[in-house]
Amino acid sequence: MGSLALTYVGHATVTVELDGVTLVTDPMLRQRVWHIRRQVPPPGPVEADVVLVSHGHYDHLDLPSLDLFGRDIRIVVPRGLGPLLRRRGHVEVTELDVGEEASVGAVTVQATPAAHTGSRLTARAPALGYLLRGSRTVYFAGDTDLMPALEEIGRNGIDLALLP
Repeated sequence: MGSLALTYVGHATVTVELDGVTLVTDPMLRQRVWHIRRQVPPPGPVEADVVLVSHGHYDHLDLPSLDLFGRDIRIVVPRGLGPLLRRRGHVEVTELDVGEEASVGAVTVQATPAAHTGSRLTARAPALGYLLRGSRTVYFAGDTDLMPALEEIGRNGIDLALLP
């Protein structure tokens, strides 16, 4: 079986290393975003092959944190958030709807539904979760509430779930 390692960075930010691919969820890498404050210093540089953003709320789509990865990092977002990132100079933006997939090396990222408002003042988009499929399956739920779709999401087996 392939490799799987996780590092909790804080809030909804987790580094997932799966089969040689490093994915980072909802990076919030600053000391403070709006009302949310870190109790410890922000992490040093976080390396990634791809960044996954679950929805447009400021504590999950923190533009200054995304900028720390550089403008060439691949970012996967719910459909509708791409223009916001492209206007900021990010060039490798993949927008997904529920059920759509993107390949990142040996890992397939599949967008799943989430029961949460996902819009931002300047962009309308749904909230998503993501199934990360490689030699193992990781579910990143984003900020979802309980919903009937969770049964379907887990039907084919999940090795690890990152839940709010």
